[in-house]
Amino acid sequence: MDWITTSGKTLHEAKSNALDQLGIVADEAEFDIVNDVEKSLFGRVKTEARVRARVRPRQIPEKDDRNNRRRNSNNKSGGGNRRNNRNGGGDKNRNSNNSGQKKQKSAGDQGAKQQSAKTNGAQNGANRGNQKNSGAKSGNDRSRGGASQAAAAAAAAPKKEKKAVETEISREDQERIATEFLDGLLDAFEMNGDVSIVQEPADDGAIEMAVTGQELGLLVGQKGATLNSLQELTRTVVQRNADGAKTDRLRVDVAGYRARRTAALAEFATKIAHDVVESGSEKLLEPMGPADRKVVHDTVNNIDGVETGSEGEEPRRRVVIRPVG
Repeated sequence: MDWITTSGKTLHEAKSNALDQLGIVADEAEFDIVNDVEKSLFGRVKTEARVRARVRPRQIPEKDDRNNRRRNSNNKSGGGNRRNNRNGGGDKNRNSNNSGQKKQKSAGDQGAKQQSAKTNGAQNGANRGNQKNSGAKSGNDRSRGGASQAAAAAAAAPKKEKKAVETEISREDQERIATEFLDGLLDAFEMNGDVSIVQEPADDGAIEMAVTGQELGLLVGQKGATLNSLQELTRTVVQRNADGAKTDRLRVDVAGYRARRTAALAEFATKIAHDVVESGSEKLLEPMGPADRKVVHDTVNNIDGVETGSEGEEPRRRVVIRPVG
């Protein structure tokens, strides 16, 4: 078959185009690469790949070779028949039959002996297996007896008294642990900042930590994601140092971000709530963290004609603002 030429953005694409035109698979094709892909300075394709392809030709043996192989086969077959005739084929066949009968008889006697030996071996193995099973059963009985005695001894032994754990840790100790952790974090990141405790009491009685300074955006992250992780990490450190004692709620703010975020969320939630009242259709907000959702709930619940709910699972949980009635 004649060669065809195809192109493509890659060598693979050029070969695939050729196979489509020929209607064959890759194993049946023969390829010749004309040129590979050439790209410009900025990575754009300057010259596409081009290949030549055709159906791989089959190797058919020549006619003279087939005739020679056929003549050689006939000569060998004829030579064998003449040798059998000269040697007397009938006598040879009779001798072969007698020899075969003797071999069959000998093989039968030998097979009987082997079968008898296998039967005796199987019986002996079964006897040994029964002896082992009997010994294993006795060992299991002894083990169960020992386990019962150990359980009885453990029940009779006096129980150890658990060490009493304090039910709470002082607020001052929690504030100290949180302050030391945040100070160490600033030193580790080589940031200039100060850690302080908000003296104004929170509505829910939580401990509020404030980190102030310059260029602290790394601790805030996109939409406060890093700040939320920092807060959870600080809370975990306090709880571990409390050794099981009850701890207070704790919040961490960096560079006043939470105050600005709260004000922006309250303004946004108010606008959405008014839109819901006017349109009578509910609005589903974007996923938010627990602290941001609380701000939206608190803001909307103070507006007449709307109510809030939540849908989804963390971290894709969202606030829904619905009209009332």
